[in-house]
Order: sequence, then structure tokens, then C-alpha cells
Amino acid sequence: MAHDFGWTTFEGILTKGSPAAVCFQGQYWEGELWFPRSQVEIEPDGEGVVIRVKDWLAKKNDLLEFTHYSAAAIEAMGPK
Repeated sequence: MAHDFGWTTFEGILTKGSPAAVCFQGQYWEGELWFPRSQVEIEPDGEGVVIRVKDWLAKKNDLLEFTHYSAAAIEAMGPK
């Protein structure tokens, strides 16, 4: 399923999950973030996953594809 519009794509791993959300660590990230399952699509990719995040949520957190984020930056994006 190809989604080129309305989604931001990241590669990484799922670290935790609940019925309502998944905790994901991007390939270039030094930390993990929770995402509501209703706002993402997840596709297995070898040993990791490809996660597509709705654009509004990626923009809200200033998340860009192929971008390194320090542990402090990831922590600042988490729940307040």
C-alpha cells in the first residue's frame, strides 16, 4: 500500500505496545516515542518496521524523515 501524500515514513523498531498505542524508535533516533495506533500504519520490514505517521502528527512534533534526533530532543517531543 503506497501512501505518498498525507503520511511521513520512518524506519525503525517497535519497542512496546498497548491496544491504543505503539512505542517506536526510529533508525536515526536516540530515544523512542509513543504514537496512537489510529494515527499510524505499520508494516514489517526485515528485522524492523516501516511506520507511516499521519502528517499532522509528524508536523506537530517537528519529525522529519532521515533525521537524527538526540535523546533530549525525543524526550521533549514526548507527552507533557
